[in-house]
Amino acid sequence: GNCPVGLRGGGDEVYGTGEAVLVLDVDGTLYSGGNAIEQQIIQGIHRFALARYTVDKEECERLHHKHGSTLEGLKIEHGMDEKSERAYYREVFAAVEYDALLSPPETEGDPTGYRHPALLRQILANPPCKVVVASNSPPHHVARVLTALGLAPLLATAEILTPQSQGGLTKADPAFWDSLLARFPPSEGHEVTLIDDSDVNLAVAESLGMRGIQVDESFPAAHAVLAQQGVIPFPEEWRFDAVKYLRAKNKVDAASMSKTVSASLAASLPQGAPLKVVDVGAGLLSMLPKIMALSPPRLDYYALEPEKSLFAENVK
Repeated sequence: GNCPVGLRGGGDEVYGTGEAVLVLDVDGTLYSGGNAIEQQIIQGIHRFALARYTVDKEECERLHHKHGSTLEGLKIEHGMDEKSERAYYREVFAAVEYDALLSPPETEGDPTGYRHPALLRQILANPPCKVVVASNSPPHHVARVLTALGLAPLLATAEILTPQSQGGLTKADPAFWDSLLARFPPSEGHEVTLIDDSDVNLAVAESLGMRGIQVDESFPAAHAVLAQQGVIPFPEEWRFDAVKYLRAKNKVDAASMSKTVSASLAASLPQGAPLKVVDVGAGLLSMLPKIMALSPPRLDYYALEPEKSLFAENVK
């Protein structure tokens, strides 16, 4: 149905009769990029590229990051023709086992044992706008993934765009989007949003006037769809610098620490004994000065901080 949208630009709000269109990538978006399905595809691509073009794993990764997909890179830089492209889809996807999208019956899912992304399934059960599924994978793979994820109704209700329907083009080629944007041109008030995990695909979409939302482990597809629907903010509206945040937080924490607790800790430590400390979630090492203030004869301090920006700040 029609989904009128209000667009803002240049400080003035513009109300039009445009529609909102939600475009969903599949691999690495509807399920995690670390999933075994994705890994099987990557391994298949590496085998194909090495056998057909003597292109090794490292070169495949370079092509993928530069062109949005290894397939697109092989076409542009290694002269892949249509016959080889058909062989690519046949060989890469023929052996994919979809068991990785299954779960034991006792986990969340239906009686068949399929594991469903419950939140995403619920959101897309009755979407308020047009939904398009756009993938660089072949249609049969898209269908099997959607079915395994409990999203099979999209096969009947959503428009499916793949290289097979778009003249062999991939999402990194602006012409891939011609048929969709001809019907929903952003310049006429239509709000077309692509949810994808690829920097290259998103950059191309944004250059055509679409809005791009990148998914990752901290912002999965369900959250991205909710942002597109206006239920939660877009990531750029709430993400902040972790270092600045912790510096401010540490000042508050320092002022609120109990001197009684600190004194009790100091009194409980064996006199003259070395002290070993494992600081899990060490942040900016705010606890280190407090531990050193206990004046142990020897201190073995181990800090674990998985957040890369905080770790980098600590080693400066």
